[in-house]
Amino acid sequence: MTPLAIIAITAVNILLSIVVGYAGRKRKFGFWGYFFASIAFTPLLGILFVLASDARSEHPIKSNPS
Repeated sequence: MTPLAIIAITAVNILLSIVVGYAGRKRKFGFWGYFFASIAFTPLLGILFVLASDARSEHPIKSNPS
């Protein structure tokens, strides 16, 4: 495999991971969580994580000050 091919594959992997992160930006782990999951595993698994995750809650849990 030539160095140019390795660079191209890496660039495509990073671009697809950015797309996965963007798709998960309003999900439980947000952009960075899904982006790093896609980098660590593969963009295909990353998009499966996004599809399997819950949406971020609209109302954050408020603590009851005593």
